[in-house]
Amino acid sequence: LGVAWRERTVGVDRAITTVACEMPFLPAKRVIEELTGIDVSDQTVREVAEAAGREAMAMLDADVEAAKTAKLEPAGGVLDWRKVKLPFLYVGPDGSMVPVRPEDRPEQKATDERPGTHREAKAAVIFWGADLVNVSEKRREILKKTYVATMGGVDDFRDRVWAGVLAVAGDRRFQPVVLGDGADWITNLTDELFPDAIHIVDFYHVMERIHEVARLLHGRSS
Repeated sequence: LGVAWRERTVGVDRAITTVACEMPFLPAKRVIEELTGIDVSDQTVREVAEAAGREAMAMLDADVEAAKTAKLEPAGGVLDWRKVKLPFLYVGPDGSMVPVRPEDRPEQKATDERPGTHREAKAAVIFWGADLVNVSEKRREILKKTYVATMGGVDDFRDRVWAGVLAVAGDRRFQPVVLGDGADWITNLTDELFPDAIHIVDFYHVMERIHEVARLLHGRSS
């Protein structure tokens, strides 16, 4: 790269941030050293990546605040979508428990079921139906998609989903389609943001509920 072995430039910091997004800090340090020949510590990787994260989060927070006052024209009701012929905009929200450092969640105690310290990460994918294409007989691919995510609560996540939808849709009218697992918080979020949405529960969770009902009706050995 034409820089001294201990020198860091904006380009190097960008490379550190990119690699640190894909792997833990210590492996990221080794990859950076291998690719650039620049000696960095895992602490430096952490500091650079977290500083970039704070800068990006400040920009996203500004978008979220701006989106709070924006309105979208209703699509006209979920029952009319075949007549209205609006493009489908898909939103797929979900949540997953992820491990965090104990100092980030000091109030949480370890249990036998959950031996470590965890927080729920909430994320959503947003894409146009026209960007979902068949790449083979058995595989489909989303050509262009946007992600939003937060470690915050449902209210924060709702605001970020709304900002993400506005960023993707602009001033286009659309028929919202929400893909979820049937969780109450996702249903409530959908009703609040997209009262005219088409709800689709994913196949895995539908089958899970069917099996639960079958066990209740016919016993666990059925």
